[in-house]
Amino acid sequence: MLLTRNKYGKYYIPEDQFHRPVPCILRKGGVHEPETLKFVMENLKGRSLITAWTYLGSFLPAFSAATSAMIYAFEPNPESYDYAARNITLNNLKNVSLKNVALSDSNTILNLEITGGQGRKKGGAATIVSAPSRATIKVKSIALDSILDYRTEVSIIQLDAEGYEDHILKGACKLITKQLPFIISESRVPHSLQRYLGDLGYKYKDYTLDRNYLLTPS
Repeated sequence: MLLTRNKYGKYYIPEDQFHRPVPCILRKGGVHEPETLKFVMENLKGRSLITAWTYLGSFLPAFSAATSAMIYAFEPNPESYDYAARNITLNNLKNVSLKNVALSDSNTILNLEITGGQGRKKGGAATIVSAPSRATIKVKSIALDSILDYRTEVSIIQLDAEGYEDHILKGACKLITKQLPFIISESRVPHSLQRYLGDLGYKYKDYTLDRNYLLTPS
């Protein structure tokens, strides 16, 4: 385990993940996805943020400093969750709520693939898959609308869920309809959700903010 830092905070990094993009940047004192962080910090406006999946929690010090409201963070991989929890404590983040669950469109049990070929760990790139195997573990999933009141003032939903973002958004329809937060997604939102969000007045921008997708409420 290595202790490193950048301009936003300090971070513990597991040695077996030094090859992953985020640890590589943090080890050099850099900032992962600086455009995304800048956008979030400028647009939180004192309200809450939802972030999934948070991996090692490298965004959390910046998010926490940008608002006095709660940051709701979710990470289904137990090892990544453990490091994110350590980094929350390391940076003394008082307004971060971290849960070791997968956000989804239902409250159930899912298969999380955490190893690749020949049983090697995938690092932070844990992926929800349909069928169990020797590469998967069972994880609990929850829908945002089942745990967060739709009246909670949320400015931004930021998602990096390895292609599972559409399920997360389907499970947050009540919250999105009421609060109209900015939505930042690593994966393209499917057309069915684009139509739903378009009816709410959202505008869709491809490959912005560090090659993420941005949905902006009007």
